[in-house]
Amino acid sequence: MEENKSISKNNQFNKNVVYSKFIRNKRRTYFFDVKLTKNGNYYLIIKESKKYRRFDGRFFYRKHKIFLYERDFEKFTKELKGAIEYIQNVPKNQ
Repeated sequence: MEENKSISKNNQFNKNVVYSKFIRNKRRTYFFDVKLTKNGNYYLIIKESKKYRRFDGRFFYRKHKIFLYERDFEKFTKELKGAIEYIQNVPKNQ
């Protein structure tokens, strides 16, 4: 997978994005954008963009978003780590 560098806080493309990274493989791209609310609170948007081919051969993308607010970071991180550890420790099918 290919990974980009974070963007600067002064990015004119999207003013309330204060941090952004992405990872890309053949059919999917994952975006991690940190945004700032008017109240000064941070939240994370995790986006998946998946490439599909139409019957006529043209491509299109389906996008999904998860909004994760600062108050949920700790619980989300704990459960994500648990799920990853489970997958890494399950015996692999031969």
